[in-house]
Amino acid sequence: MLNKKPINSGTILIVGMLFMLSYGKCFSRNLNDTIIDHPELGRIIIYDDHTWEKADDSLKRFNCDSILLGKYVTNRGLGGEDLLLGARNFRTVLKGVLYRGGANNVFNTCQNRYNNNPMSMQSLIKLSSLGFNNVFYLYGKNFERYYPDEVQNSLSNAGIHYSSVAPHSDSLAYIILKQIHYNINHPEAGPIYMHCWNGWHMSGIMSAFALMQFCDFRNQSALQYWIKGTDGNDKGFDKIKKRILSFKKYPELDISPSQKLKICPCTK
Repeated sequence: MLNKKPINSGTILIVGMLFMLSYGKCFSRNLNDTIIDHPELGRIIIYDDHTWEKADDSLKRFNCDSILLGKYVTNRGLGGEDLLLGARNFRTVLKGVLYRGGANNVFNTCQNRYNNNPMSMQSLIKLSSLGFNNVFYLYGKNFERYYPDEVQNSLSNAGIHYSSVAPHSDSLAYIILKQIHYNINHPEAGPIYMHCWNGWHMSGIMSAFALMQFCDFRNQSALQYWIKGTDGNDKGFDKIKKRILSFKKYPELDISPSQKLKICPCTK
């Protein structure tokens, strides 16, 4: 169960000035977007371009073990509480331990920038206030530009650990799986958020690996999970699909049946 917590003074003092200089005001919902309760569709968001998307603002959905593919935050970064507006397509993978999604760059109404970038510092601070002090960026592009060593050191001193690990090989994917294993066995470490650009492909493959490693998902079930998690953007990506189908569990990362019962989704 994730709970809001106050941002510690170290975060405010060390990161605050960088945040104010680099990112300005906080996220705000587009005033032309409208959230309504439709009698047939449920809660939906109507955008200013007249398109719409389903939304769910129920906090119960945040940790429900029956909605492995359900979103707490929509593709445009809306539908959840303000502290998650820096994310897109936010989904639960392992309850209380692992969550996946994208970075809300292209739909960010405060500081819009190209999609293929890491999260903003503001988004990291917001996630940290929810307990997400371990965040993985699943690409390498532009990471050093926005997060040179001195910025990473300041974040680390404030208790926020943001790493760029692009799991294009099994050895790199293992680094993330090992961190997930550590957090499972050390709940005080808090949950992990791993993100790519849209919350579809790279976060999907790492989630598929995690579900096979820690929740005994079969390879074919994990592949179907990955496909559904791309929201229809699954054409091609043959290498990713082959890696999911060929994945084998690491015995040294096994967890107990009671741990699986606590964190794994109820559907496989």
